[in-house]
Amino acid sequence: MQTGTPIMEDRDSHLILDYRTPDEELNRLSSLGFILVPSDRVPTLYEAVDGHPDLQFINVRGTLIAYRDLHKDKKALLEDLGACLTLGMSSLALPYPQNVFYNALLSPDLFIHRLDATDPLLMKEINDLKNLGEVRLVDVRQGYSRCSCAFVGNDSYVTEDEAMAKSLLSLGKKVFYRKHSNVYLKGFDYGFIGGALSLLPIEGKDLLVITGDLISYCYCDELKLFLLQRSISYECIGKGKMIDRGSIICF
Repeated sequence: MQTGTPIMEDRDSHLILDYRTPDEELNRLSSLGFILVPSDRVPTLYEAVDGHPDLQFINVRGTLIAYRDLHKDKKALLEDLGACLTLGMSSLALPYPQNVFYNALLSPDLFIHRLDATDPLLMKEINDLKNLGEVRLVDVRQGYSRCSCAFVGNDSYVTEDEAMAKSLLSLGKKVFYRKHSNVYLKGFDYGFIGGALSLLPIEGKDLLVITGDLISYCYCDELKLFLLQRSISYECIGKGKMIDRGSIICF
């Protein structure tokens, strides 16, 4: 995986991506000025998701919280790149929900996760934000919360999980909801749409990055209209099927 020459400020200019991300997508992200870091393979997870960044990390207001067994070399690399890094208390393993301790969705004002499956250190950090009035906790049964749902900017969310959609709508959020479709994940009937969408900061603005080509998505026209109506800019950085590679972690 190649690193790009940064054209942005150091903050939020680094990306952690699945180690299997193809060169076409890496080159585009690098050209946007990001420094790219491949995830490690976690052999205790399903092969299809063993490199998904959103299972291994979560960025909480500038602090990168990683799974407990992050390799010391990767920890050192991330710290050398300026990451404020903390290791959580939980390892990643099977069966579910031992693989979703960090797969929470943190948007500007919400923390959405199966709270009884949240890493204790992460939960402490979130409770601190809650006590400051910065976030509201939303407890859902879907432990793959970040995989199942994406915050796409402008108080808007995209999900294929009905219960999560209902929770968000009850909070007054704008939600694009369709049932599980044709997002690809090798070895499974379908992938999660949240794992194909990543909101990245570029020169002070947000860009929704889509892995694969949106035209391949069976609800393409409806999603395009939703994004247009919400004034959300997006770019497809790959070709072919939309692929669940786990959402990109920015730091």
